Amino acid sequence: MPLRPDPGGVHDGGACPSRATVTGAATPSGGDREQGYPARRLPLLAAVAALALALTACTSPSQRQAQDNRFAEFTEYVPEQPTVQTSVDSVTSRMPAIAATEAHFVGQYRVDEGESQLPAPDRPYWFHAVVNVDPTTSQALDDAATTTPALLPPIHPDLYQYVPQQCAFVTVPGTEANRILDTEHAELDGESERFTLNEVALSVDCDLVILIGTGNHS
Repeated sequence: MPLRPDPGGVHDGGACPSRATVTGAATPSGGDREQGYPARRLPLLAAVAALALALTACTSPSQRQAQDNRFAEFTEYVPEQPTVQTSVDSVTSRMPAIAATEAHFVGQYRVDEGESQLPAPDRPYWFHAVVNVDPTTSQALDDAATTTPALLPPIHPDLYQYVPQQCAFVTVPGTEANRILDTEHAELDGESERFTLNEVALSVDCDLVILIGTGNHS
């Protein structure tokens, strides 16, 4: 199934330097400080600047993007950083009636921090997606929309970048979204797997849908 960890998609990015690595420059001795040699302080200042730069480079995309206040807080525990995937088929297999033209999604088997994981087939998974759709899907969802959300659904922060700032959204109730997008007839790996939409936000102007769903095995 497309949510299984993909070793080839994990970006190591190299080891982040430890504090000891970047502060190895000479530090002024007590005598130097008393005599006030400003030139001897330059290596220390350079080391501090290098540390700040290194820590910035080692910050994950989620941490860098977590300040987008359009979205409700992402609360899933993520034991392994997921990879943003782009397979439209992985979206349409879960929602056969969605006319998707482009998709970005992440997902992972649900686990609580410190919990020993059950075998993957026995564990539900969360599925977050930002999907570009054609106008027919957009209109069908808009006909069922109810309110303007105060905050957008709490998707994984790595997906924020695929939601343009200018898009205005309405909320589509989960029951209506499941009916319109036909999740009941999802075409999944096994007959025991079921997929349900929990939260849906739609931008008619952008023909864009933000989705949060859950997969279960019965």
